[in-house]
Amino acid sequence: MIQLVIRTDAAPGKLGDLDKFLKEHAAECIKMFGAKSVCVYEDALVGYPEREIRVEFDTVSKLQSLLDSDEWRKDKERLLQSASNISSQIVTSKLCI
Repeated sequence: MIQLVIRTDAAPGKLGDLDKFLKEHAAECIKMFGAKSVCVYEDALVGYPEREIRVEFDTVSKLQSLLDSDEWRKDKERLLQSASNISSQIVTSKLCI
């Protein structure tokens, strides 16, 4: 398994827009690019509108097809309209119990 992990804060006044965007594009990611799952987590502390998005793939080539796509480039631009402090990484599982 390989995961694309994106961490972000909602831009001021844009939390609803960010959540709507994430909900709309999670299913698209699964259908178009063969993602195994898409999970969106929110910070459990009140007052911290942070989100963590985890997109899981079976293979690196499926993840690469997402990263190389025009849809991904467009989605990144749209994400920037409602998010701030964006960071990302690609991780593989080391140990799951």
